[in-house]
Amino acid sequence: MTIAKQSQLQIEDLYRVQTANHFSQDALASLHMLYQPIIGAQATCVFQTLYMDWCYPTFAASHRMLFALTGLTIREWEDAIVKLEEYHLLETYRKQLDHVAQYVYVLIQPLDADSFILSNGLSEAFKRATGLESPEFVYNRLSHSEVDLSTFTNKTHPNIISVTMQTKGKNEKRAIKPAYHLSNSIVFDYEKFFAYCSANKFPLRLRTDENLAFIGEIATVYGITPERMATLVYYVLKDDAGTIDFSKVEDLNLIKLQSRCAREKQVVTDQKDPYTLPPISFLQSKFHGVGLSTIDKKVITSLSTEMHLAPEVINVMMEYILEVSNNKIIDNFVQMVAGEWSRDGITTREQALKKVKEAKQQRKQYTAKYREVLPEYYQTGAVEETPTNEEDEAAFLEAIKNLE
Repeated sequence: MTIAKQSQLQIEDLYRVQTANHFSQDALASLHMLYQPIIGAQATCVFQTLYMDWCYPTFAASHRMLFALTGLTIREWEDAIVKLEEYHLLETYRKQLDHVAQYVYVLIQPLDADSFILSNGLSEAFKRATGLESPEFVYNRLSHSEVDLSTFTNKTHPNIISVTMQTKGKNEKRAIKPAYHLSNSIVFDYEKFFAYCSANKFPLRLRTDENLAFIGEIATVYGITPERMATLVYYVLKDDAGTIDFSKVEDLNLIKLQSRCAREKQVVTDQKDPYTLPPISFLQSKFHGVGLSTIDKKVITSLSTEMHLAPEVINVMMEYILEVSNNKIIDNFVQMVAGEWSRDGITTREQALKKVKEAKQQRKQYTAKYREVLPEYYQTGAVEETPTNEEDEAAFLEAIKNLE
């Protein structure tokens, strides 16, 4: 008796899709007309579904969605993946996270028809699968002309449902757009965040580009882990009774989320490279572990959420600002420096350190120039006595006596 092999893949395991470029029309035609008889309809369906997923990129999702879209079981999915791997259409990578695994499916463009026919191995596999003498018969069908339907009778069966979409308002129509592209201001593990944030805790419709970007940026500034951020998002969505009624939740309250993040206790740890600390923790280390005020936290947060500066750039900039402003965080001054750095395209720590070096040199030159135009006694502190005339001094003393 043979024992069925237990699948390593679990339905809640995450996945991402990668490939080098968009596939050509010839390559996709070859997939359906030449590869499909060899790899089977299920493997073709899996390939096409993964490719469409890549065309409209987003963050990692669970395999549950893939199984719902394709109608395949875990076993059928794994068999289809093996077929794609065997015919060099896919590479699979796996990494174990805390309680789920993450898969990366790397799609490989199918050979076009010409290359397929020239491949002895693929041509022979096609013959065995179809019983045809050669794939050239199918190849010739890939070029065709339009048929004049005016002489034909329409035998299409009537539709049983209406395909006309009706909306109650303008805002209900959602356009497809590319997912948010992470800026260098975000250092956050979204895959791990989604692993802890199920659809019951954070609905898919609330995972907009704006919300996800803000979550990543605020977590970066405060050093909040993906696990903790998943909990904070859940708390923000709960109502006063401690429950969530998603029918009444229109969007994620970003102000409330920022307020909760600001109340989180910041842990300042000694690191060999302090610039890698989250900006709030970095500043606390500069103040010997003393917590920042709410106003100061908002100023620092804006550098990430509005200026989109990288964490290390923020740390270098704030270190310089504290040095020249006597350890004070002055909002207008911070925004002025941040605006200048943003316009100058400062995106890395190296660029930021170079900018600070240049600023210090300019201050040094300005100070030296300012001192040159001051009187000598401003620099030496010595006051030269003005010579007096004896007659003038006697007249001055006589005038004082008369006043008395």
